[in-house]
Amino acid sequence: MKYRFHFLLVIFLALIITSCKKDSSETPAEISSPGLTVTQVLFTGKNKIEVASGISETGNSPITSRGFCWSKNANPTIDSNVLFSALSAQTFSDTIKGLTYNTKYYIRAFATNASGTSYGGQAIAQTEQTSFLIDQNFGGGQVFYIDSTGEHGLIAAKPIGRFQWAVHPYNYSSAGQTFPAIGSGKQNTKTIIASGNNNINTAAMRCDTLVLNGYDDWFLPSYNELLFFRLSPVASVFNGYPGDLYWSSTQALNFSAFLAPVNAISSFNSDDKIFYWGVIPMRNF
Repeated sequence: MKYRFHFLLVIFLALIITSCKKDSSETPAEISSPGLTVTQVLFTGKNKIEVASGISETGNSPITSRGFCWSKNANPTIDSNVLFSALSAQTFSDTIKGLTYNTKYYIRAFATNASGTSYGGQAIAQTEQTSFLIDQNFGGGQVFYIDSTGEHGLIAAKPIGRFQWAVHPYNYSSAGQTFPAIGSGKQNTKTIIASGNNNINTAAMRCDTLVLNGYDDWFLPSYNELLFFRLSPVASVFNGYPGDLYWSSTQALNFSAFLAPVNAISSFNSDDKIFYWGVIPMRNF
């Protein structure tokens, strides 16, 4: 009986050892790329698109990042434009902002795990058209520039005459830091006036004090605003802007400022501040 007990004990231990060896040799679950549902478009505006997707398969590995990528070309990747979403619920949604109005976009959800990044099915959405039109009579003048949002831009009034950019002694001194970019004209005008160059018969002051068609927030345009206007249908078709050189609010040197021809030709792009040139008031909307 004693030997039988020992024999059974040996068999029992052998089974345990064999079972342990079997368990330790099991292959761990293979890691694969995550799976995603097709991207759904929930809302489309002039400059934004709201989208949603979900994780259909984690690939046996934690999701380390996820979100949406988009482009004006098909099959965007994370090397295109990307928006990361929070790692919370299985489904996720986000709003892609800063888009251009009336433009087609391709959008895909993405997810990344230890295996890499994979993408869901592609959605195609077109942002809404703006309600504004170039050459539209609006806001006291004519619309000649609409920014990418379709909600803001620039309006030009008819020329208000010829004026000096500065009078003595300000025609020989800096008016402060002014910039050429679109969107700089309003601040440039304030900078010029704050420098002391505030004679009522100067270009910046004439715009700043102008009340026209119910609006009093006119300014002297920056150089690029003026150049953009020059090439717009508003300037080239409408005869309210006669051929002339027009002052910008962008300073060139202490004694000179940039100007641009409209419906005219010129061999120079700046002149002494003391000279009289045309003035086109502009305002933002």
